[in-house]
Amino acid sequence: MFDATLDEAMTQIVERGYSDSYIGRGKTIYHTAFAFLGRDSIEMRVEVVKH
Repeated sequence: MFDATLDEAMTQIVERGYSDSYIGRGKTIYHTAFAFLGRDSIEMRVEVVKH
């Protein structure tokens, strides 16, 4: 149920380059997406960026 929303959020993070300014600084970068369905249903996805 949340998969499509989380996929879309991750795609947006990459396409808009939100982490681009942090690449090459020697730190681990995490892309994190949240999807909400009402007040009590929340899913989260975290991906480690490999550069």
